[in-house]
Amino acid sequence: MLTGQRAPHVLSKQVQAGLEWFPATGWYASLETFRRSFDGVTTNNFGDDPNTDSDDLLNGTGLSYGADAVVRKDRGALRGFVTASWLHTWREFPDLLAPEQPAPLIRYAPLFDRRFELDMLLRLALPRGWESGVRWNFGTGLPYTRPVGSYLYYQYRLNTGMRHEEGEDSAAVAVLLEPRNQSRYPAYHRLDFSLRKLFHKSWGTLTPHIDVLNVYNRKNVLFYFYDYNRTPAVRSGVSMFPLLPTAGVEIVF
Repeated sequence: MLTGQRAPHVLSKQVQAGLEWFPATGWYASLETFRRSFDGVTTNNFGDDPNTDSDDLLNGTGLSYGADAVVRKDRGALRGFVTASWLHTWREFPDLLAPEQPAPLIRYAPLFDRRFELDMLLRLALPRGWESGVRWNFGTGLPYTRPVGSYLYYQYRLNTGMRHEEGEDSAAVAVLLEPRNQSRYPAYHRLDFSLRKLFHKSWGTLTPHIDVLNVYNRKNVLFYFYDYNRTPAVRSGVSMFPLLPTAGVEIVF
């Protein structure tokens, strides 16, 4: 097996069904549903034995199901497509750190569990050979594990028989987390715009273009970080790229 002895191999069963519609008018539409089960997915084992190389990963199960729809127009001055996707997925692993036996199972949504996503792309032919395009993308928030509290870290001292505070640095702060991936980031959405024109030359083609990413400067959250040196702790968000205009020339010969 390619995974070797330290990682289990993944077995998957999938069932899907779909419908397609493509009349002679330049339109196309499709609808597809699916259900896929997994056996052998892995995650880090935080209760592993450091003297054993074979227990670094936990073996678990999973399930994904959803539907995808597409509507596309390929003819005329206005062309483009709209896609919509709905997904629900989870992973399940034993909690080896739990005191009870057999170990209870923990079920959570993996990082890519975006429940709904909408993608729209339109291209419009303009006078004098110019072409404009817009793309708008929307997606519901991805899961993450939210800290719900923090407390100072104390350690037992053998020479005094007492607990002592370790100091003010980050090592002296313990963080209490909610159940894994129970929270969601804010919804993601972004609008992009492009304008281009194709020039035919004897040696090939020349296409100048202008592109504007994130037209309305949406602050989509990439991740959060927390300042535990302040009371209460302060959460800050790191966003993806802001409004970004670019210009260029594409040469084909």
